[in-house]
Amino acid sequence: MPTIHTEKGYQFRFFSNEGNEPCHVHVRGKGGIMKVWLPEVIVADVRGYSPREQRDILGIIRNKKEKFVEEWNEFFSKKK
Repeated sequence: MPTIHTEKGYQFRFFSNEGNEPCHVHVRGKGGIMKVWLPEVIVADVRGYSPREQRDILGIIRNKKEKFVEEWNEFFSKKK
């Protein structure tokens, strides 16, 4: 479960057994969780975050999405 970024108390990661799913990132921290599809930045699941926290998280993801997609592709290309 590589953590690819940490910001404002949130950890952005993916799970190593999810390479068969489309590119996405999991967010944990501050009592909530979120799963976001990339590169579209579409929320797949969210629990425990207020609307403001969700906006903050999505803003971070939008700013880092190229890095996140690159990290995903690099990690899962090595697993094949």
